Amino acid sequence: IVGRAVSAAHSLVYINGDRYLPLSFVSLKFVTHSEEVAQKMQGTAILSDHIARDTAIAVAKDKMEFLDKYCVGNSVLFIDGPLIAGDDYTTFMKQIERFCQKGIVSVFFVGNSSSCMVVDNSDSLIGKFNSDSHWANSILKTGERTAFYAYTDEYNTRNAKAFCYIKFSENGRIVRIELPLQIYSRFKTGIDDILNAAFYMLLAQGSIASPQIRLIAVAQMYAKETLKLIDIQREMSRIRIQSLINGTEGRVR
Repeated sequence: IVGRAVSAAHSLVYINGDRYLPLSFVSLKFVTHSEEVAQKMQGTAILSDHIARDTAIAVAKDKMEFLDKYCVGNSVLFIDGPLIAGDDYTTFMKQIERFCQKGIVSVFFVGNSSSCMVVDNSDSLIGKFNSDSHWANSILKTGERTAFYAYTDEYNTRNAKAFCYIKFSENGRIVRIELPLQIYSRFKTGIDDILNAAFYMLLAQGSIASPQIRLIAVAQMYAKETLKLIDIQREMSRIRIQSLINGTEGRVR
């Protein structure tokens, strides 16, 4: 294999009354460590010393540009995955200031967390629990949440977030809700309403084994269907990848 080709589908879904209004964007990236291959592709390849990292960053940048262009101001934006987790999501932090300017409250949803951010930094909890989820499950009743906690990257204070844990069903997983710290601080008075909406959409999706925000689940469905409409082989040929690579990878974002 002479490089890595990734086709990613990004989907943004609005609720308008009783209808879903989807927007989708598909990108195709080719990343290679070979200068010779990159030259043959005449500027359509990304030359990289760290293919996995630079692929994730390229996809994240497309995602940011897509959201920046189509997110309506003064709205709540639910996003799948943690805010700060690897180079792709830390890249997303550059977009947060623009969200603040537009009045967009970005809410990140983590449905399967093994984080120990709370239990490893509280004197009364150290050594007693396997994870934050283990701790949260021991103190929460269905429909309750923990307090919000703040996290700041010691190497880059720009990477900061507020987060809490929610128990949405008796036998389901604990889920984590995260907001950029500056957005949490600015919109703090409306946080309870946002969490109530998130809790409702968890119930609406109704999955105990794999909890998800209903709106995010719908966006993922649209993204998967969008990928089916794209002729990847034709697009690879159009940007001169066809004769250079023998594998492709599709992703939904």
